[in-house]
Amino acid sequence: RTDGKVLAVMGYKEIKLELGHRPTRTEMYRTLGLDFFKLIRDGCLKYLANQGNLNTEELGWLNSPVEDFLIYLEHTRFDKSYKIPTLLSFVTQENGLKPSVTLTEIAQSFIHFYCDYKTHQVDFCNKCHKDWHLWSVDQFADLALRNPVTYLAESGSQFFRYDADRQVLSLDPCLEEYIKSRLLAEHVLDIMRFRELDYFDRRIPMKMKRWDAAAEAAAGYE
Repeated sequence: RTDGKVLAVMGYKEIKLELGHRPTRTEMYRTLGLDFFKLIRDGCLKYLANQGNLNTEELGWLNSPVEDFLIYLEHTRFDKSYKIPTLLSFVTQENGLKPSVTLTEIAQSFIHFYCDYKTHQVDFCNKCHKDWHLWSVDQFADLALRNPVTYLAESGSQFFRYDADRQVLSLDPCLEEYIKSRLLAEHVLDIMRFRELDYFDRRIPMKMKRWDAAAEAAAGYE
């Protein structure tokens, strides 16, 4: 009998052959589903290294704070999807990752993530979210502070620091030499996309999903 991990590895090779390039986490998740987690138990970076599929820059991340950071993002617990827009607020298209983001920037990322995508709004169904579509930026900032920001600063204290006086969430200095990498930003974006798909696959029945592919592509999700 072939176990799930072997099937997943076989699936990875088939995906790579079909696509003609090294598949992203998102592409692997879309094909393998939950079996993908068997591949990345020790982190996707390590798995790709074992397949001989890392480039020179990525090889330099092995056994570094970056590898641990990516593993944390791949496996951190999602009770809600709030961490996704919080972490996306660090990503830039041209200059890698921002060293820090303000609570207002995180709130603006929340507004884009939840107001522009109906699928995501399933997470705004409790009494505490009453009239959320009328909320101000400050109200979204308060939600972000009470949930993902506080959690990241506690459970992810190796990588995140929150300055309450300045209302700024920062990446730890251990990542400083890496954050200007556009490739690292692409990895973070890829992780958030696959985590988004996994979260909403479990959160919403398939018949209720209405993915807006054009909007997702414009937002850089694809």
